[in-house]
Amino acid sequence: MQGKSRLDIRRGAAEVHRETVAELPRVGEATRAAMLTLPPDRVTHRRLVEEVEALRLLEAGAAAVGARTGPLRVAYWNVQRFHHFDACCALIRKMAPDILLLGELDIGMARTDQRHCLREAAAALRANYVFGTEFLELGLGDEKERRRYAGSRNESGFHGNGILSRLRLESPALIRLETDGDWFDGGHGERRVGGRCAVAASIAMGAKRIVFVSIHLESHSGPALRAEQLRRLFDAVDQFAPGQPVVIGGDLNTSTFTRTTTARKLSAEAAVREDPRRLVDPERYEPLFEIAGTRGYEWKAANAFGPTERAPAAEAAILGHIDWFFVRGLRVSESAIVPAIDERGNIISDHEMIMTTVAE
Repeated sequence: MQGKSRLDIRRGAAEVHRETVAELPRVGEATRAAMLTLPPDRVTHRRLVEEVEALRLLEAGAAAVGARTGPLRVAYWNVQRFHHFDACCALIRKMAPDILLLGELDIGMARTDQRHCLREAAAALRANYVFGTEFLELGLGDEKERRRYAGSRNESGFHGNGILSRLRLESPALIRLETDGDWFDGGHGERRVGGRCAVAASIAMGAKRIVFVSIHLESHSGPALRAEQLRRLFDAVDQFAPGQPVVIGGDLNTSTFTRTTTARKLSAEAAVREDPRRLVDPERYEPLFEIAGTRGYEWKAANAFGPTERAPAAEAAILGHIDWFFVRGLRVSESAIVPAIDERGNIISDHEMIMTTVAE
């Protein structure tokens, strides 16, 4: 890809979009195929971002509306595409969060049986939802997914973040953190149009309105770029919800390393020998924590200690704490890490669910 290196920090502002629709406008299969034939550069990518209307819209669905005046139980979970849909819904039902912030949601992807994952989960759980598209997927996914689903096609190809709750979700916002195009040329192993984003909505708790945000920071990056993306989010939230209490939950990919390719070329073993707590307590290595502190966000009480990544025992992976809550203007308690396993002990996501309780 032409232009700046992926390691450059492109300072700028996030784009905030507020328009909601009942269903996102799809991009036809022929149009997606044609995108793959275009020059894989930043100029082309930016033009495609402008052409894909779904990247500027939120999809919202309403169900029964409840109300709460007391503390709210909040969860964040990167559900890894919702591959294990029924088991994931069962765990959500069991933990029963008042607000569930979700990452890595598919709409119309072969790898997840063409499901509209968030809409179907909302129906199963009788909840309201808001979805924002992070990427329009031009292929079947990562290398393993391409092998497994070879010969298949995507009906829609949307991938993004969302919020699920039985409480009324008000004033939703799609916060586009970047449109740099680093996934467009295939250098990360997939062809995508779009960029990292966050999805926000407000929920009433007594006399207050609390802003809840689901976010996914770039995985193929380093600490400086992650910090810049989080700064953009803070700026955006301050712009459209000044002074309001805020709960941010997300996969922040705080690996403490810089990763620029799909291969995990990290010197993790040596680094962990030098600092055994590095991956589960990454604060010293990730400047985004300092930025959060200066902006009035708290995270120590809001997060339980321990790894939030999960891998099969056979992989002997070194696991880190990469999923986090940042909370402003609220009391927090009862933080926990919930294992991403079903009733039989089978792994249903490569991320654990994290939970906390917030109160005035």
